[in-house]
Amino acid sequence: MLTVTLTVTKNTAGPALASLQEGLQPENLLPVLGESVMNSVRTNFQDLEDSRPNYLNAPRSHYYSAARAATSYIVEGDVAIVRIAQVGIRLRYFGGDVVAGVNPSFISNEPTKFLTIPATAESYNHRAADFPDLKVLWGTNGPYALARVTPKIMATVTEQGPETEQAEILFWLKDEVHIQGDRTMLPSDDRLQLDLRRNFNSYVRALLDPGALDRARHRAKEKEVWAAFGGGM
Repeated sequence: MLTVTLTVTKNTAGPALASLQEGLQPENLLPVLGESVMNSVRTNFQDLEDSRPNYLNAPRSHYYSAARAATSYIVEGDVAIVRIAQVGIRLRYFGGDVVAGVNPSFISNEPTKFLTIPATAESYNHRAADFPDLKVLWGTNGPYALARVTPKIMATVTEQGPETEQAEILFWLKDEVHIQGDRTMLPSDDRLQLDLRRNFNSYVRALLDPGALDRARHRAKEKEVWAAFGGGM
């Protein structure tokens, strides 16, 4: 008759399961999920920064880099909320109409009559108030542009008579403009789910490995210190 004796000298499953149970509590899990979505959104903004120059090929305003830096998350109750504190992101994502007269003029402090749309690389990322030498150009339907007007060296003869000035248009004037919504401002649902699944699985593996979570926190702290001094790891 065969007799088998099993002696348990160390309980390794118990601590791992206890760590897993603690780690899956909302107060511990929600920051992991919030950080995952935040990082996905930040990565998407960085991709846009790298791939989308402005339409006038003007010096970059680094709008998407600013949006990346303005992305954060908070935990409120039983939800994690990712926030993007960047002006214009909502409009770019959903689209909509922008109408003159909503905001005051930087010059007169009165409601604006027109929207000023940059027409050159020089005027991109600037307000019309930054160019004190601009003049209004008029057409058959009223004002249509702001331009820098200079005398011509030699008059040009036209059907309307001699032209003695030349105009360099810096801004177009519009009553309203329509912004087409762009859903690529944020990662796709598939991308978010993939990142969430990967980060959740990594988190669970760390919980089941005694000491792994502490090591991960230590590495994260080291990265924060290096970043504060302008370095990296």
